[in-house]
Amino acid sequence: MRNAEVEVSALLESHVLPCYNYAGFATGNGCGSISFNGGGTIDSYNSTPGIMTLSGGTPVTQTYEGNLGSNGNVNTASGTVIDGTFASPDTGVGACGAGAGVDALSGGGTVTGCSTATSCVAPPGLVKLPQTVTMVRPRQLMLVAPVALRLAAGSAPPTERTMGITETSVFQAIAARS
Repeated sequence: MRNAEVEVSALLESHVLPCYNYAGFATGNGCGSISFNGGGTIDSYNSTPGIMTLSGGTPVTQTYEGNLGSNGNVNTASGTVIDGTFASPDTGVGACGAGAGVDALSGGGTVTGCSTATSCVAPPGLVKLPQTVTMVRPRQLMLVAPVALRLAAGSAPPTERTMGITETSVFQAIAARS
């Protein structure tokens, strides 16, 4: 009988594109889930290497893609500009809570409604979500160094299941080494 040595390694990847295309999203479902009391502008810029434009060391902003979202209402003070859309499962514009429910937009701000340079929704720039959004807390992934295993001759290659490796056991091992 001979022993064999096997190296097991894994590559964990993450997506480079955002799951949600919002500058900010509030999971609250009531009035004032997002409030802008002193005015201001929510905008965006292109951070792609080689494409990003700077002016005096500061990114040049775009008047679109500064999208906000909420499961409830955004209340904007006069002078607030959202250079993008506002997405919510609620509808309507007006004083929040004044009617039969939560109006999506209230206050004196402006929503341009442009999600791209050439794609704008009609004023007031509201995108109706089909349901409330539940944000998933991202997992922090760490790479683990390869492990050398000795197998008896004729043994089947190990699998995560036969080795008892689960996501929990990997994170427990990492925590124990820290």
